[in-house]
Amino acid sequence: MTDFDKLNALNSMPMATQIVGGSDETKLLLTVSEAASLLSLGRSKTYELVRAGVIPSVRITGSRRIKVSDLLLYVAALGEAA
Repeated sequence: MTDFDKLNALNSMPMATQIVGGSDETKLLLTVSEAASLLSLGRSKTYELVRAGVIPSVRITGSRRIKVSDLLLYVAALGEAA
């Protein structure tokens, strides 16, 4: 699956508001704990994946954040690894 195909797959996935709890605001960035919860993983395992570069992240003034789009791409790619 090409990156273009992965991005097209994102269009068929729920919006970030539905993923993160359905509030009125759209979240573009998640904390590592929020991402871990969505992935049904522990916080430590999620940090391990972030440190290894498996899940991309950004640092904003000392806070680590994961883009919702990167998290969805990570999940979409999981089926390819099998």
